[in-house]
Amino acid sequence: MTIKLKAEYLEDLEVKAKVAELAAKLTSLKPYEAACYMNIGESTLWRLIADGTIASCKDNGNVRILRSDIDAYWSNRRRSARA
Repeated sequence: MTIKLKAEYLEDLEVKAKVAELAAKLTSLKPYEAACYMNIGESTLWRLIADGTIASCKDNGNVRILRSDIDAYWSNRRRSARA
């Protein structure tokens, strides 16, 4: 089975990959950056924030997510998957 990807989709993937790469160097991420860094959709990120799984804070009225909180989330998921 061959899947043809549209150029727009490939460009979008390239942009998300670049954002994720840059986000890995930051300590405080905007929601879009955090979603790219986690390789999940923004709606999934907002659900994780809403249910308290990932902490967020407001900085001058803008939502920010600490990269350390994201890394802790993935670490906890890996630990629980092994159990």
